[in-house]
Amino acid sequence: LDLAGRWERCFVTVSNMTVVHYSCHTHASRAERGMKVPRQEWEGASLRNQSTKCNNLLPMRSARSPAHMFSEYAERYWATLSQLGRHEGSRFRMVVHDVRLLLLRLAAGVSFASDSGGGSPLSNIKLLPYMVQMGYYCLGDPSTTAWRHAHAALGPARPRPQTSSPSPERAHGPALVDGADFQCVASLWFPERWRDERQGILRCMVAAALRGAPDKEEGSGSLGESAAALEACRTAVVCFALVKRLHALFHQGAPAEEKKKGPDTTAWTKQAESAQARITADEVKMLAACEELVAVNEEELAPCESLSELLDAAELLQDITPQGDTEGFLQSAAAFNAGIGVAT
Repeated sequence: LDLAGRWERCFVTVSNMTVVHYSCHTHASRAERGMKVPRQEWEGASLRNQSTKCNNLLPMRSARSPAHMFSEYAERYWATLSQLGRHEGSRFRMVVHDVRLLLLRLAAGVSFASDSGGGSPLSNIKLLPYMVQMGYYCLGDPSTTAWRHAHAALGPARPRPQTSSPSPERAHGPALVDGADFQCVASLWFPERWRDERQGILRCMVAAALRGAPDKEEGSGSLGESAAALEACRTAVVCFALVKRLHALFHQGAPAEEKKKGPDTTAWTKQAESAQARITADEVKMLAACEELVAVNEEELAPCESLSELLDAAELLQDITPQGDTEGFLQSAAAFNAGIGVAT
């Protein structure tokens, strides 16, 4: 991510969803190092990964995996990442951006195989439960600094300001990277934020996407029917719709929290334990539900020919303000952009 000439470094995970036990990987790597023509660890792993490039192993915790064992292999995962290059911010922030980029790539229809030579939408969407597991591991419990910083960063949804000549502090700050789409994805670990802020998050995502799009297209008469507006906003709307379905998957039946001045850490802990138990209790069902997201995107959302149709197909009409009024919502989002102004 290039911000005013300074690079914010992160990583992107792609996968063929080749599942291997860590001990099998270790034994195979040891055997290959002893061959007449030795192979390096990840060279051999790539061959066993359907000839898809490989440079790390994402740990997957099952119902029978003890916490200390998952912790051990999670630390190996991050140690390997640190050897690959520098990244900015906390581990949790990197996980959120990793999931964000996965969902945006799926929403935009961008190939997952362009970087690694393999991997499909189906194989990559199955990463989501295990990336959610990793996010919870990085957060720890509400007593940790990581949790407090992550929770504090999720303030009320606001669009990124349009900056003409930002100060060095603003140009280099995380606010220019961690926008509404970041807040949208981060809410997967903080469902109370989703309940309180999702309407504002959607408006900010659409407002950011509408920047530069024409107010109206000749012959259409409205943003809701404008082909240019659809092209500008499709990825953001689909990403939001996917996150909404993931909330239903990971936090189904979670009780609403009573509003308090500070965070309800007890309720958050219960929700976190429930979400992680749901992932490990029936992995086959969970992965099948993730596969359905690809089908929903390809069969229901991708064919939409207008923003009005897309918001309806994505079941987002109740999440917009005014509720059910697509054109009023889009005009409000466009006006929201105009009201942001230029940061000074």
